Amino acid sequence: MAKKRETPFIETEDGSIYLPPPIGWFRGWARHLWVKGIMDREPKIVSSDYWDSLRCENEIKRLIENTDGSCEVVSLRHLDSAIRGSESEFEDVIELHKTYGGD
Repeated sequence: MAKKRETPFIETEDGSIYLPPPIGWFRGWARHLWVKGIMDREPKIVSSDYWDSLRCENEIKRLIENTDGSCEVVSLRHLDSAIRGSESEFEDVIELHKTYGGD
């Protein structure tokens, strides 16, 4: 099945949804509205420092919307552990974000 769009996110134990920092404000706003529409919850876009602290304590997941309109959530735990400890973690988050169809 072909993917229409996707983005990484973190869901904390209290049910809050966090998105990594966007590359541009318009793309971040569009991604925010898309995630809110699919998950029916208000996501929070966070700074790179806060994303880093969240990802150390929580699993990174990826929200995928397919071309047929179906959606799925996939774990990125294995990818997150591969980039932990990098000297430039912000760049790794951005690359992860780009790789999975985010902003």
